[in-house]
Amino acid sequence: MVSQRGRSMVEMLGVLAVIGVLSVIGFSAFSSVMDRFRANDLLEEASARAMRVSEQIKKGRKTLSLGKFLDNETLGGTFSKKVFTDGLHQQFGIQVSGVKKSVCKNLLNSITDTTPLRRLSLSNLPRVPLTECGDDNTFLMIYNTGIKGGEKDTLYRCESDADCSTVCASCNENNLCVNECEIPVPDSLASYGEECGTNECMVYDEETQTCKMACERVEYLESGGGPYIDTGLHPTDTWGYKIKNTYKVGGGEQCAIGCMDSGNRFVGVYTSGRAGQLSGGWGSYVNYLTNTFDWNNDTVLEVETNYKNNRKITVNNQVLKDLTEKISGTIKNNLYLFARNYGGTITRMFGKIYYAEITNGNDTVAYFIPVISPDGDPCMFDKVSQKLFCNEGTGTFKTNKD
Repeated sequence: MVSQRGRSMVEMLGVLAVIGVLSVIGFSAFSSVMDRFRANDLLEEASARAMRVSEQIKKGRKTLSLGKFLDNETLGGTFSKKVFTDGLHQQFGIQVSGVKKSVCKNLLNSITDTTPLRRLSLSNLPRVPLTECGDDNTFLMIYNTGIKGGEKDTLYRCESDADCSTVCASCNENNLCVNECEIPVPDSLASYGEECGTNECMVYDEETQTCKMACERVEYLESGGGPYIDTGLHPTDTWGYKIKNTYKVGGGEQCAIGCMDSGNRFVGVYTSGRAGQLSGGWGSYVNYLTNTFDWNNDTVLEVETNYKNNRKITVNNQVLKDLTEKISGTIKNNLYLFARNYGGTITRMFGKIYYAEITNGNDTVAYFIPVISPDGDPCMFDKVSQKLFCNEGTGTFKTNKD
């Protein structure tokens, strides 16, 4: 009897067919798993962006930014850096392109009434839900403005304070915009139109039925000797002043910030108009004149006169003079920017102011930054009181936008 070895051709073909079917099933299952993974990756990346946008909206930011997300390529598609708000009410869209049909279907199947992602829509039809996926898809992932879990830092790259579009942000040493005050925004639609918080840079937008930031941040205000701002503040002997400004050489007596009353009791920062001569403090201002540094029309001076640092006067972090005399009590005249208020006599300045901070010990009394008001006027916005202070003199301020 002859023993049989090996497999017949029919058996071999049957084995190969089974292996082929299993391979197809295995590949299909693997592909399905990968599509779900790509969809989940898109959802995770989009959610991170949505939380960032939502927090910026709650802070009242005028220009929404996704600048923190430098890598916009994901396994599932490519994100746009733009935030889409046109045609949307209390919602926004994050665009993603290059999404496979199977990944798109996974996203559609993941949307429920309880998920942060509300719908997929086309850019030209943001309110209409996308119901069918093509072979290669570009769409908006739509979220409500009140998505929970938003970031608290809301940072993005900047070169100067003017790059930070909200009046409540400034550019720090790491070239990042950081919010420094809360902008009240009503929680419900019912309160819109009645009052958009208490911030004078917030206005009601009839078209979108929302509050929006209407002040534009600018780098500086510039006076030609006519305009000035009345802060309404009455300084005391414990207040300090820090101001970033320029002066025009040869412009005569000029005061960037200051006021006086009887007996030449002076507070603020003042110059005779000659390069190198600057005074600041809390007493008879003529005694604080110094000429130990040099500056001209284009030199930016960051001057500080502060009671808490033993009444020193510093320019660009250089200590120029220790001040020994100081006033006592409170100055009766209001403190001015771009001028020295001595009752009916006002000493104006020719130059620019980038910011002005007033302190009392370790507390900030006021922090003025230059903006364009909702009415289009160059003004100063106080981050502490969250109010606008505009020109009360003659002529008009110029800005870096002019």
